[in-house]
Amino acid sequence: TVSVLYCSGHAGRGGNRISMSESRVVQVDWNKKAREEILKQKGDTPSGEVTTLEIYEGITDLTLLKEFTGVSVVAIHQPPTPITRLRTLTTLPKLPNLTELHLADHLICDLPKDMSERCPKLETLLLTNNKFQTVTDLEPLFKCSGLKILDLDDNPLVKNDKEYRSTLFEKIPTLLIIDGKVCY
Repeated sequence: TVSVLYCSGHAGRGGNRISMSESRVVQVDWNKKAREEILKQKGDTPSGEVTTLEIYEGITDLTLLKEFTGVSVVAIHQPPTPITRLRTLTTLPKLPNLTELHLADHLICDLPKDMSERCPKLETLLLTNNKFQTVTDLEPLFKCSGLKILDLDDNPLVKNDKEYRSTLFEKIPTLLIIDGKVCY
């Protein structure tokens, strides 16, 4: 398995670039040439063998992830400006082996209706500090049969609906933890 760290090479955001032969970790600036840079820096490692992607720069087109069919963990960290934060997951490609998706501190307010088909093995979904307003916004997760951990802290939903946890535990029977709290 190979873990690939795609992030900014700026000071304070991951340090110096590391070649694939040195540590099997690659750091990439997400910019207009993101795709070319990824292909160049990951070297000969087939995209399907990459198991972890950590992205520290703004990415608005998630279709860039489509060739990473073996990825099990994707973390898209808070981008530097609101203009490059994710607002929707409609371009999320099918990632058949994805078990963890970390999307804290974006502007996401909806999920693709076929989320369970795009990410059939999803177990952990971190959506802290996004823009979900109601439990209805999370309906696509009701079909995620393996979802165990869901984090929604700092979404408007948390303040607007005091019963959201109990509703989600009811609608998603596999859930064990919401916002760090165990199912009761």
